[in-house]
Amino acid sequence: RRVGREIACFAAMAMCVVLIWLLGFLVAGPLFVFLWMWLWGKKTLRNSLYGAGFTLAFIWLLFEGLLKYELYRGVVVLWLMDKFFG
Repeated sequence: RRVGREIACFAAMAMCVVLIWLLGFLVAGPLFVFLWMWLWGKKTLRNSLYGAGFTLAFIWLLFEGLLKYELYRGVVVLWLMDKFFG
């Protein structure tokens, strides 16, 4: 039994949590889906971009659009917004 694949999955999930903290849900979610599909799933670049785009649209439409819930933006995004628009 190969344990390496399970460790890689847990490492990818940990990376996703760190990305959410740094970049927020609207950036980290699609980025994670893109990287997962492209690197782990061996999908084409085009299909991976489609998956990331649909993920972004779904997250934004559901939470920001329908539920009127402002998602966490991430420390880097908040810092950039404050620096350039603050």
